[in-house]
Amino acid sequence: MPAPQDSPGPTTTPSSALLESMLAAQTLGLAALDASGRILYANPALEDLLDAGSGGLAGRFFHDLGPGAEAADDPENPGPFHARLKGPGGCCEVFLEVRDLPPGAGHDGVRLVLVRTPLERLAEDRLRRGQALARVLLDAEDDAALLLDVDGQVVAVNRSGAARFRATPEEMIGRSLAEFLPWDLFEARLGRVMEVFCQGRGLRFEDERDGRWLEHSFWPVLGRDGGVALVAAFARDVTEQHALARLREDVERIARHDIKSPLTGIVGLARALLRDENLSARQKALVEAMGEAGEQVLALLNTSLDLLAMERGEYRPPQEILDLSEILGRVESRLDPLIRRKRLSLAYLRQGRPWPANEPCPLRGDPRHLETLFANLLKNAFEAAPSGSRISVSLEPLDGFWEVAVHNEGCVPEPVRGRFFEKYSTAGKPGGTGLGTYSARLIARAHGGDVAMETSETEGTRVRVRLPRPPDAGA
Repeated sequence: MPAPQDSPGPTTTPSSALLESMLAAQTLGLAALDASGRILYANPALEDLLDAGSGGLAGRFFHDLGPGAEAADDPENPGPFHARLKGPGGCCEVFLEVRDLPPGAGHDGVRLVLVRTPLERLAEDRLRRGQALARVLLDAEDDAALLLDVDGQVVAVNRSGAARFRATPEEMIGRSLAEFLPWDLFEARLGRVMEVFCQGRGLRFEDERDGRWLEHSFWPVLGRDGGVALVAAFARDVTEQHALARLREDVERIARHDIKSPLTGIVGLARALLRDENLSARQKALVEAMGEAGEQVLALLNTSLDLLAMERGEYRPPQEILDLSEILGRVESRLDPLIRRKRLSLAYLRQGRPWPANEPCPLRGDPRHLETLFANLLKNAFEAAPSGSRISVSLEPLDGFWEVAVHNEGCVPEPVRGRFFEKYSTAGKPGGTGLGTYSARLIARAHGGDVAMETSETEGTRVRVRLPRPPDAGA
């Protein structure tokens, strides 16, 4: 029914203009009514639903829009109500809910009517049930879970997360995380949040606080525009796992020391027996084999003990002057059966030119560990390379470092790339332990260097080793 001709139209004040702009942004149908039930404003979603055109509903009484619409006149009952609103194309089945606006700012007596189609109401009910289920699942977890905005404000938090801060979810939501953390720790956490916002990908890290170790993972939550809208932060207490790992390391170290003592005696005994001139040639060969086997096991034990010290940051390598050319030559000889079996060719380059085996390259460090480093990386390259392909080892002087790049034509599988240097990371290679690249990086870092990897289907895999170049070493 059209509005009576003598009825004054709605007036627009600054406060009503603000109200209209807020309602216009809503995707569900909304109407603002005065105390008599007359429509002051209907948003575009409601006008489109009833095909009323822009401003076509303003001034009409809401109860005239169709059967059931009169329920919006009852201030005591917010709904929802079922109604059939009329439009040019026929009646439209909807559900209505009524809310009073807070008094003040020129809104006294104004009511809002929310209009949902059955499909919208079903979708909202499903969303509400999904949110309730998600809340139950999150609250059932022992891990802390928070949803943070770019400023570190808490948008949502589960009960375990709030308990970590000696608060409840209701106390934390809407407040800055700075209110619950020391300022320096808040700044560190906010830096991680900003990193996720800027890079658009997740990150993991561990830290220790008040004697407890926490494993954190931060993940981006995308908005409708595809950009990062929020960050989901999870924290798990891994103090017990750290204690068990330390206990295992202590047991392993004690066991290695206990094995090392008698093994050293066996090696010494073999050396003493070799000085006996009464041994036959066969007996002498057997004793030599026994001594060599004992020395190999002893070297492995010493290496493993040093790797444990490297993990703890306690290892300091000797500053022995070495020749990288000799180290690579020994590694190649050791791996020669594998090279032959796969019919691989091996090329050494130094600043883009062929690198002769007799051309020295000075280095400082532990010869045993550096040989292990290059043996692990070259063995990986040989095993990953296609049969009959070419492996290159390239040397370049770079900013006070030697950079050695080992390239093969194989490609690291996608699931392994992100954890290529992690402990026990392997692509299912028969007999693989997942310790080769892990120990290589440990050794490089213990010597003041590092190892990095890049791989692709088209370019193959290149592992770059950087080790400090002695000040007196030329290029």
